[in-house]
Amino acid sequence: GEYHALNFADFTLSLHKKTDVVIQSNTNTQYWEFSKYLEAATKAGYATIIIDLYDGGCENDELNSRNLHGFPADKYDLVRGTYERTYDSVDGRPPWERS
Repeated sequence: GEYHALNFADFTLSLHKKTDVVIQSNTNTQYWEFSKYLEAATKAGYATIIIDLYDGGCENDELNSRNLHGFPADKYDLVRGTYERTYDSVDGRPPWERS
C-alpha cells in the first residue's frame, strides 16, 4: 500500500508540473486500482492511453525472476484469475465493496 501511495503522489506531482508525457507503470490489475490515475490525468487535461501488457506471455517462474518488490511466487495465478482486461463494463469499486 505504501508503494502505491508514493507512486500516485509522484504521478500527480508530474501532472501538476505539466510534464509533457506522464507514464504510470505499476502492478494495477483491476480497474478500481488505476481509475484514480485516469481521473486525475483527465481532470488535469491529459489524454490517456492504457497499455496492457498482462503477463507478456511469461510463465510464473519468469515473472517471479523479474520481480523486484517481493511479490509472492504462489500469487501469480490468483492475480491472473482476478485480472480485469476490459474497462467499459467493470464495477469500479474495490472487490470488498462489491455485492
